[in-house]
Amino acid sequence: MADVPLYVFFGRCLLGRLTPEPLSFTYEPDWLAAEGAFAISVSLPLDRGPFGEAEVRAFFFNLLPEGNVRRRLAGRLKISEGNDYALLAAVGGECAGAIAVLKAPEDAAVEGEYEPLTDEDIAQWIASGGALSSAAGVEGVRLSLAGAQDKLPVYIDPNGDIFLPKGPAASSHILKFENRDFKHLPINEALVLRLAEAVGLATVRSTIRRFDRSSALVVERYDRRRTGEVLERLHQEDLCQALNVPAELKYEGEGGPGLAAAVGLIRKHSTEPLADVHAVIRWQILNAAIGNADGHAKNLALLHMPTGTRLAPFYDLVSTRAYPRVDRHLAMHIGGNSDPDQLTNKDWSRFASDLGVGERYLRDTAKEIVSAIADALDPTVRVLEKEFGRKAFLRSALVPAVEKSVRRVTASLKP
Repeated sequence: MADVPLYVFFGRCLLGRLTPEPLSFTYEPDWLAAEGAFAISVSLPLDRGPFGEAEVRAFFFNLLPEGNVRRRLAGRLKISEGNDYALLAAVGGECAGAIAVLKAPEDAAVEGEYEPLTDEDIAQWIASGGALSSAAGVEGVRLSLAGAQDKLPVYIDPNGDIFLPKGPAASSHILKFENRDFKHLPINEALVLRLAEAVGLATVRSTIRRFDRSSALVVERYDRRRTGEVLERLHQEDLCQALNVPAELKYEGEGGPGLAAAVGLIRKHSTEPLADVHAVIRWQILNAAIGNADGHAKNLALLHMPTGTRLAPFYDLVSTRAYPRVDRHLAMHIGGNSDPDQLTNKDWSRFASDLGVGERYLRDTAKEIVSAIADALDPTVRVLEKEFGRKAFLRSALVPAVEKSVRRVTASLKP
């Protein structure tokens, strides 16, 4: 693919193209002149371009899977694991947000279709080592989701039947599967999402579904909207894309964005900056209070809607503290401190200063959140046990991890 361009579409409108040598992205003149034209990223404004390698990697290659999922996908497609451009060409048809990356302009005119999937089909894909990589072997399927967890974009109809999108057909949900190294991820995320709701955060809607011996978290996509019989794509970008940061630098300790950078971006681009800054501060306090060391910039997103740009509902929330082998250090620091076990009163003071908010406001918010989590934890666990069956993991690992984190944050707030 040394000289083959890729074409970036919004629906059936060609908005730009990628070229590999040199690696660049350029908006189409017709798109720039079109009524309703929009920039696909705040880091790729319409009045600039062409964009070079750094911008292309930060936006387009951030659409691709990471880690073992990427490795299995590349192996299935017979593509070098490090060949981002070829991987994007192979799987860029259905991504996060509203754009599609296609090999040829005529691909945008193809009618999409949905192939029925049985629970047995999905269970077999899980057992074979990965659902996303297995789906990639189906003709006409070009699906990509960022992150290192095995996930599958699907369409779920009102009856609960599951379909595999092919061609330009849009997915409505994401199935997030268990991980052999980190047990019970679906129930972990289900609990933390409900705790986040209990402290007043807007989160993705989810439930748990069984596939033979495995379970999956079924997440309704916030970047899709049903209007009657039509499933519409809404454009979004994660904060690594928006801040022009490649996926390999998503952690603050590796040079990635901290919360101050996220807050600055939100203040600049959100149509409701006060509400969205308040929400992202609460999100970071929640991460510390439930023991989530994976709250990085790719787990925050801007949702670009016709009514304006807002912080997207929160997603990918888990208590990593429930897994002893996971480093406890926070992906985004609090007052320069990444160790939630060593947080001090001074760290919270510095944190308020870093974010440009009042110290009293920040402390009162943090106290409110840890109190709400402590109050909601046991009732939420009881509901999950009733809905999905009693899971020893909930009581033996997850609850103690959250309780410990709540105690540490509570202690750090004391003068």
